[in-house]
Order: sequence, then structure tokens, then C-alpha cells
Amino acid sequence: FVGHRRIHLRESGEEYVMTVPSLQYRGLFVGSRGAEWVGKVKVKCEKTNLVCKLEFKPLGWLGMWGEWHRVDGQIYYKREGKKTQVGTVKGHWDSMVFYTELEGSTKSAEKALEEMILYNFDHAAVEKKPTLIPTPDAVLETDSLVVWKRMSEALELGDMKLANQEKRLVEQLQRDQVEERKKAGVVWEPVFFGTKGVKWSPKEDVIHKFFKDKMSLGYFE
Repeated sequence: FVGHRRIHLRESGEEYVMTVPSLQYRGLFVGSRGAEWVGKVKVKCEKTNLVCKLEFKPLGWLGMWGEWHRVDGQIYYKREGKKTQVGTVKGHWDSMVFYTELEGSTKSAEKALEEMILYNFDHAAVEKKPTLIPTPDAVLETDSLVVWKRMSEALELGDMKLANQEKRLVEQLQRDQVEERKKAGVVWEPVFFGTKGVKWSPKEDVIHKFFKDKMSLGYFE
């Protein structure tokens, strides 16, 4: 994928910028069937100088070796041009991910201090707060629930070939819409997001009003 994702933490004022892994579909014709994230990802925070380099590792050829959804990585910070590794990350992003704190600035001096669970899918699923489910009247036609509905249904059925077809249909439709806007001289303006310089930021007042209005009309359950 092209581009970056940004996560802004309001309380600490930290912003994390990250690259995006690739999504691969496997086993459409032979081998183990499924979808997985693969590739290298870099997460960086300018305020703390912390950097995390992750690698989402693919399943082996035809699924003959390896495991699904593996991720490994290292966390370090840079100060005065010196890089110091502070920890490692490993596990499976769909189940459990572990963080190990390290002591020492070079690999030869590394010493594991403590290993802790960084992410536990089962625990997160149990502790997850109730989610507001929008009724059809509350969902815009551009909502991802609508746009990717048919592809999601195909994935739930395990039909990767159909899912790939639906994915391509959505992508082509979006390309056609861009071309139509160009020909008509229409400048696309997102409803819920705006730009500040080169960054996209949510229009919090618009988002707040949208949900407040929909909830008052009983559009969420």
C-alpha cells in the first residue's frame, strides 16, 4: 500500500506515523487458503524519538511451512545520532503478541529483562466495550460497511475468488468516479475529514453532530 497512517494521542500529544503492510490472498487455486498481512512496517514518534520496525512474515510456499499471521520486530530510539534498542516484539497479530524489554545498546550486550503480553486477542474480545450498531438508515452509501459489504460476505463464506472479484469491482468503481469528477470539474470534499497542510484531520464538530443526530432518532441499537 502507498501512504502512511497517523495515530494522534491527545493526552500525551504524541503522534505516531506508520507505513502500511500489503494484504495478500493465498491459495486461490492451490495450497493453504486465506488472507494475510505481509511486509515491513515502520512506526515512528517524533516527540519521543521512538521507532518500531515490524515485519509481517508470510506463510511458506503453498503453505508447506511456516505459520499464519506471524510478526516480529524491534523497538529503539535515536539520540544524538546513536541508536539504542529497548525491546523486541514477536508473536501472531491475530492471537497474542509479546514484548520483551532489553538492556544494552548493542546486540552483543543485549539482556532480556522482562517478557510481557503486549496484545491478547481473546482478552481484548472479552473486555471490549459494547459497540453502537448503526441501523441501515444511519449508514451513508460511502460507509465502508456498504462499500465493502459484498467482499466481506464472500470472506465470511471463505470464497476467496469471489472476494477478490468484489474487491476489484469496488476499486474500478472508485477509479471511474474519480474520472467522472475530473471531467465535470468537481472537487471532491470529504464529509468527515479535512486537510491541515499535508495532513488529514477529522472534522470533530461534524462527526459529533452526525452521531448525536442519528442517536437521537434511534438509528443506533
